[in-house]
Amino acid sequence: MVPLYLQFKYEPSQPYAPIHEIAEGRNKRIKEFYWQLWFGDDEGLPELNVRDTFVGPDVTISASDVEAFCAVVGNQENFKTVRTDGVKAPMGFAIVTGWQAIMKAIFPSSIDSDLLKLVHLSNVFKVIPGSRPLKAGDVCRAEARVVAVVNSDSGKTVRVSRRVLCEDNTVIEVQSAFLFRGRFTDFENTFKTINEPDYTVELLTGADVGVLLSKDSFEWADEVKPLTAGTRLIFRLCSEVTYKDKVNYRSVAVAGDVFVRGHLSHLVKVAYVDFERDESQGNPIITYLQRHGSAKSTPIPLAVEYHFTSSTNPSLYHAPATNELSLETLTPSIQIPTLQPMLPCRVRLPMACSPAQLPDDLWRPSLPWAFQIVS
Repeated sequence: MVPLYLQFKYEPSQPYAPIHEIAEGRNKRIKEFYWQLWFGDDEGLPELNVRDTFVGPDVTISASDVEAFCAVVGNQENFKTVRTDGVKAPMGFAIVTGWQAIMKAIFPSSIDSDLLKLVHLSNVFKVIPGSRPLKAGDVCRAEARVVAVVNSDSGKTVRVSRRVLCEDNTVIEVQSAFLFRGRFTDFENTFKTINEPDYTVELLTGADVGVLLSKDSFEWADEVKPLTAGTRLIFRLCSEVTYKDKVNYRSVAVAGDVFVRGHLSHLVKVAYVDFERDESQGNPIITYLQRHGSAKSTPIPLAVEYHFTSSTNPSLYHAPATNELSLETLTPSIQIPTLQPMLPCRVRLPMACSPAQLPDDLWRPSLPWAFQIVS
């Protein structure tokens, strides 16, 4: 049993409400409780840096775990042991293989928030091109890092990017977003790291070349061939911003490489970008690329609408009627408040006292895992 210590004091001068909770150190005590609950009764909460890389333990995928996971989330595709000898795991199983790494990422002391007010927002999956699906028997390891901590009117949003490795090769990337409900003003602890999409900029005239070369942040590195009009450049950059308040940046940093297409369509590095600025209202490098170029990976609308659902695979679903069947059967206590009705009521989760709402909040994000595109 892991105890949760909440401290109170008696104030006889206020007879109408004499019991007061001690707020100082409360968030740390709650984090210590969850750390021991999730990572071991004898484990103490270490001092973690929000910039660290958090590594989870090695996890061996078993066929029974895959089948149980699919039963929980309602995925009735070909993930059963009776149908195939080599059981492949659905894309959503990446959550099971690396939940410890991603949950460690919300424990750094600079993310000073109440874990009892944590709300899961979303999961975004990206399958690495050329990688094979996870299957029973694979030994996986997850590495996670915090890519954004942002304060907004709704609370503090934390985004964690995790990659799942199998045989030291990345097979899938998952970006999860969490929200700590409340009001926060600690903008000195907020930042965002963005892997920008590839931007293609075509320099049509000599004036375009002159404008680009005049920027101190752009450095042409090809000593053999100078930059000329008609060149098409591909920018592959990463931006990192820290916040002064909700709309203004305390600092902006952009770095990355610039390429051209070679004769065999492979990328050849010809330049690099290194930009830093304090006290900014925007990102001037990305603004330039958006004005003069085009992003490679921006969404392109389909010419005609397409539906993933059909008469045999409807979009209507029924949420579980109780809290007993949920993802906690596979990922122990990822969202402890969803198990017992009294805890959600205590922390005032929205609609927490509705018997069907609690498992629905946890079950609904797994629905897209049932709709996977097979090429």
